[in-house]
Amino acid sequence: MGFLDLSEDETQKIHKWAKQGITVLWTDGGGTYKYYDNREDYIDKFKQFSDTQLRDIFKNAGVHIYLNSGDLFYIGRNWLCVHSVFGGNKTINLPFSAEVINAKNDKVYSNLTNNIEINMEAKSTVLFRLNPR
Repeated sequence: MGFLDLSEDETQKIHKWAKQGITVLWTDGGGTYKYYDNREDYIDKFKQFSDTQLRDIFKNAGVHIYLNSGDLFYIGRNWLCVHSVFGGNKTINLPFSAEVINAKNDKVYSNLTNNIEINMEAKSTVLFRLNPR
Protein backbone atom coordinates (compact mmCIF):
# COMPACT_ATOMS: atom_id res chain seq x y z
CA MET A 1 0.00 0.00 0.00
CA GLY A 2 1.39 3.40 -0.89
CA PHE A 3 0.03 5.64 1.87
CA LEU A 4 2.20 7.23 4.57
CA ASP A 5 -0.68 7.16 7.07
CA LEU A 6 -3.49 4.65 7.37
CA SER A 7 -6.98 5.36 8.61
CA GLU A 8 -8.44 3.21 11.39
CA ASP A 9 -10.60 1.47 8.79
CA GLU A 10 -7.55 0.65 6.62
CA THR A 11 -5.64 -0.65 9.65
CA GLN A 12 -8.56 -2.89 10.61
CA LYS A 13 -8.76 -4.24 7.05
CA ILE A 14 -5.04 -5.09 7.08
CA HIS A 15 -5.35 -6.97 10.38
CA LYS A 16 -8.44 -8.80 9.07
CA TRP A 17 -6.58 -9.81 5.90
CA ALA A 18 -3.55 -11.01 7.89
CA LYS A 19 -5.86 -13.21 10.01
CA GLN A 20 -7.21 -14.67 6.75
CA GLY A 21 -3.67 -15.54 5.63
CA ILE A 22 -3.32 -12.64 3.19
CA THR A 23 0.12 -11.01 3.11
CA VAL A 24 0.16 -7.20 3.14
CA LEU A 25 3.19 -4.91 2.81
CA TRP A 26 2.86 -1.30 3.93
CA THR A 27 5.66 1.24 3.74
CA ASP A 28 5.34 4.46 5.72
CA GLY A 29 7.85 7.30 6.02
CA GLY A 30 10.11 5.32 8.36
CA GLY A 31 10.12 1.70 7.24
CA THR A 32 8.04 -1.24 6.07
CA TYR A 33 5.43 -3.31 7.86
CA LYS A 34 4.82 -6.88 6.75
CA TYR A 35 1.53 -8.42 7.89
CA TYR A 36 1.25 -12.18 7.31
CA ASP A 37 0.13 -15.40 9.01
CA ASN A 38 -1.58 -13.29 11.68
CA ARG A 39 1.82 -11.69 12.47
CA GLU A 40 3.31 -8.24 12.07
CA ASP A 41 6.97 -7.47 11.38
CA TYR A 42 8.49 -4.00 11.11
CA ILE A 43 11.72 -3.33 9.26
CA ASP A 44 13.08 0.06 10.34
CA LYS A 45 14.30 2.39 7.57
CA PHE A 46 13.53 -0.24 4.93
CA LYS A 47 11.51 1.20 2.05
CA GLN A 48 12.58 -0.64 -1.07
CA PHE A 49 12.46 -4.34 -1.93
CA SER A 50 14.61 -6.05 -4.54
CA ASP A 51 12.88 -8.19 -7.14
CA THR A 52 14.21 -11.30 -5.36
CA GLN A 53 12.81 -10.19 -1.99
CA LEU A 54 9.39 -9.42 -3.48
CA ARG A 55 9.36 -12.71 -5.41
CA ASP A 56 10.12 -14.63 -2.18
CA ILE A 57 7.37 -12.78 -0.30
CA PHE A 58 4.89 -13.45 -3.11
CA LYS A 59 5.92 -17.12 -3.39
CA ASN A 60 5.51 -17.62 0.38
CA ALA A 61 2.08 -15.99 0.14
CA GLY A 62 1.03 -18.54 -2.50
CA VAL A 63 1.19 -16.23 -5.53
CA HIS A 64 2.00 -17.92 -8.85
CA ILE A 65 5.47 -16.89 -10.09
CA TYR A 66 5.54 -16.60 -13.87
CA LEU A 67 9.17 -15.57 -14.32
CA ASN A 68 12.19 -15.85 -12.01
CA SER A 69 14.61 -13.67 -13.96
CA GLY A 70 13.75 -10.27 -12.47
CA ASP A 71 12.68 -8.80 -15.80
CA LEU A 72 9.72 -6.46 -16.20
CA PHE A 73 6.64 -8.58 -16.70
CA TYR A 74 2.95 -8.00 -17.40
CA ILE A 75 0.15 -10.47 -17.94
CA GLY A 76 -3.52 -9.66 -18.31
CA ARG A 77 -6.48 -9.86 -20.68
CA ASN A 78 -4.76 -12.64 -22.66
CA TRP A 79 -1.58 -10.59 -23.21
CA LEU A 80 1.87 -11.41 -21.87
CA CYS A 81 4.72 -8.90 -22.11
CA VAL A 82 8.34 -9.23 -20.97
CA HIS A 83 10.99 -6.51 -21.14
CA SER A 84 14.52 -7.73 -20.49
CA VAL A 85 17.25 -5.33 -19.44
CA PHE A 86 20.13 -7.81 -19.64
CA GLY A 87 18.81 -10.42 -22.08
CA GLY A 88 19.42 -14.16 -22.01
CA ASN A 89 17.32 -17.31 -21.73
CA LYS A 90 13.91 -16.91 -20.08
CA THR A 91 11.40 -19.53 -18.96
CA ILE A 92 7.88 -18.26 -18.39
CA ASN A 93 5.69 -20.65 -16.40
CA LEU A 94 1.96 -20.29 -17.00
CA PRO A 95 -0.53 -21.61 -14.41
CA PHE A 96 -2.62 -22.92 -17.33
CA SER A 97 -2.11 -24.36 -20.80
CA ALA A 98 -2.52 -21.98 -23.71
CA GLU A 99 -1.96 -21.39 -27.37
CA VAL A 100 0.85 -18.82 -27.53
CA ILE A 101 1.10 -16.39 -30.45
CA ASN A 102 3.91 -13.90 -31.09
CA ALA A 103 1.96 -10.64 -31.40
CA LYS A 104 4.66 -8.98 -33.50
CA ASN A 105 4.44 -11.39 -36.43
CA ASP A 106 1.29 -13.44 -35.62
CA LYS A 107 3.32 -16.68 -35.67
CA VAL A 108 2.13 -19.44 -33.37
CA TYR A 109 4.83 -20.15 -30.79
CA SER A 110 2.96 -23.19 -29.48
CA ASN A 111 -0.48 -24.69 -29.98
CA LEU A 112 -0.59 -25.87 -26.37
CA THR A 113 1.94 -25.21 -23.61
CA ASN A 114 2.31 -23.97 -20.07
CA ASN A 115 6.04 -23.12 -20.43
CA ILE A 116 7.43 -20.52 -22.80
CA GLU A 117 11.18 -20.67 -23.35
CA ILE A 118 12.74 -17.74 -25.18
CA ASN A 119 16.14 -16.15 -25.64
CA MET A 120 15.98 -12.37 -25.44
CA GLU A 121 18.42 -9.68 -26.49
CA ALA A 122 19.37 -7.07 -23.91
CA LYS A 123 16.93 -4.14 -23.74
CA SER A 124 14.31 -5.96 -25.79
CA THR A 125 10.60 -6.61 -25.34
CA VAL A 126 8.39 -9.51 -26.40
CA LEU A 127 4.61 -9.54 -26.57
CA PHE A 128 2.55 -12.72 -26.76
CA ARG A 129 -1.17 -13.27 -27.14
CA LEU A 130 -2.42 -16.18 -25.01
CA ASN A 131 -5.47 -18.27 -25.77
CA PRO A 132 -6.08 -20.40 -22.67
CA ARG A 133 -7.23 -23.97 -23.40
